[in-house]
Amino acid sequence: MRLKITIETKDKFIPFEYHGYLQGVIYHSLDEEQGKFFHDEGFGKQRIYKMFVFSELSGHYHVVKGGLMFDETASFYISSASSKLLNRVYEKVHEDGFIYLGQTKFKIVEAKPVKDVIYHEDHIYYLTTISPIVCYKTDEKKFMTFFHPKSQDFEVSLQENLQRKYLTLFDNDDDQFFEIQEIIKYRNTKVKYKRMVYNAYNCTMKVKVSPGYLKLLMHVGLGSKNAAGFGMMRIL
Repeated sequence: MRLKITIETKDKFIPFEYHGYLQGVIYHSLDEEQGKFFHDEGFGKQRIYKMFVFSELSGHYHVVKGGLMFDETASFYISSASSKLLNRVYEKVHEDGFIYLGQTKFKIVEAKPVKDVIYHEDHIYYLTTISPIVCYKTDEKKFMTFFHPKSQDFEVSLQENLQRKYLTLFDNDDDQFFEIQEIIKYRNTKVKYKRMVYNAYNCTMKVKVSPGYLKLLMHVGLGSKNAAGFGMMRIL
């Protein structure tokens, strides 16, 4: 399951760099114990994963200087491997009836759980991003090399990242698989998160994926920096 949250946005400015604000909605919804775990600790030992992801804002909008103006409402999705996180965010937005994006207050129009996984017997799925995928490696000098969706490194990196996340939560992944059969379309986008600019891609792909990996990628996202709002997927 995932949460769909719709906010009233008429006549309200939203800066291009709003991703940190959406992440803040999640963290500010948690109690002290949950907040400490998800913000400071996370899942795993050597590599730490927060195991949640959120989408970009969607809706009818126009671009103005420095940001966006949505016509009436905007929506975004939150998903997680932790039902406790989703339940707490759901409870909090219903209790408050509003969220803040930066210093601006937005009324909640609707917050509801929605289904996110439909299983196919042939394991073939068409997936599309609702927040762009960022896929990269970092060398010893902290230099980042970003992978293009058409490169072999892109698929291998996604496979390895998905495997690491899965083995953080489960004992083994012997029956799991993920294969990109076709990148149908893609579009490069630069996303600034905090002080870093990420070279990310919105894309639609045909994949063959096992049920376990599918459930995980739908709950926590594909690629890196999921908790910063990258790699949330939708099944077409």
